Amino acid sequence: MKEIILPSGVHVKVWQKIKLGTFKSFSDLQMEAEKRFIFCYHSKELLKESEFAVADNEELISLTKITIADLQIGENRRYLDICSKAENLGLGICSIEVPLQLCIQGPNYPNHAYVNIAINPIRHGGGSNLLNIFRLGGYHNRPALDTRNVIELPDGNPFPLQDSEEIVFSIMS
Repeated sequence: MKEIILPSGVHVKVWQKIKLGTFKSFSDLQMEAEKRFIFCYHSKELLKESEFAVADNEELISLTKITIADLQIGENRRYLDICSKAENLGLGICSIEVPLQLCIQGPNYPNHAYVNIAINPIRHGGGSNLLNIFRLGGYHNRPALDTRNVIELPDGNPFPLQDSEEIVFSIMS
């Protein structure tokens, strides 16, 4: 893994490089990803309920995988605070295309070893007050796309992320 020094002076390792913008539509991307990954119920529902777009042009991006402990946030592990800290270090929130492209271009995942993808949280429909992000991992010996609750509205109560949980951010260039 190649190591990069962010403008903040923090060292991160490139975990994966993926190409965005390789599909003409989000539905084409989703269909291809579903050929390779099990889409757990909540992830399918989230993707059905919203309109998403893919990048207009092909672009190679670098991703890093870090633990919550790596960010040294302490007791305050709310998702939005985690993302803010990562952005201050020079990392970026991933587009909604990233989790699906990782299904196609990314590594295989061991059973029950999940990695969270830092995206703008998506509200689950049906009157739910939960905001979710996606996570990739192994489920019944197959790669799976699942969701992770991170915020409950309207008061913003967090679902805390544990120190050992890994989260993927894009590396800003």
